[in-house]
Amino acid sequence: MRGFFYFIGLIVACVLLAWFLMNFVLLSDKDRVDRLIERGRRAVESGSILTLSGVLAPEYLHAGGVDRRTVLGAMQDFFSRTTDRQVRLISSRVEIEGARARATIEFTAHAESNGAEVPLPGLRGNEDSIYVMSLELSKESSRWRITASRMGD
Repeated sequence: MRGFFYFIGLIVACVLLAWFLMNFVLLSDKDRVDRLIERGRRAVESGSILTLSGVLAPEYLHAGGVDRRTVLGAMQDFFSRTTDRQVRLISSRVEIEGARARATIEFTAHAESNGAEVPLPGLRGNEDSIYVMSLELSKESSRWRITASRMGD
């Protein structure tokens, strides 16, 4: 009977090792950037300023010279005033060059405050409310972070 439990334990350990390798070690840089974008999307929907701050590099700068601290403050204010935030990623294009990457994402975004729709801070879209954002990213060891962004293509 003890041999059976050792066998089950070995199978569980192998499954956990395979899961860890597939999710953390054997990912391509493109997959890592895609996951970072998805993590940022989920952070906006859930209103998690902590997760959003982990997506942005300490040297992050938005177009027009807006720094990371200012962006996070504006998003915290936005999160406190809104409910039912939805961000739908339509497409993304990622180009990786060594430890640098560029990504262009198209998305829709909606949020409500007291039953009225509220735009996300700094967003300007077309007539269908499809937004385009260009991102610049950098990689430290195996971790990617957004270093700069701007609206438009």
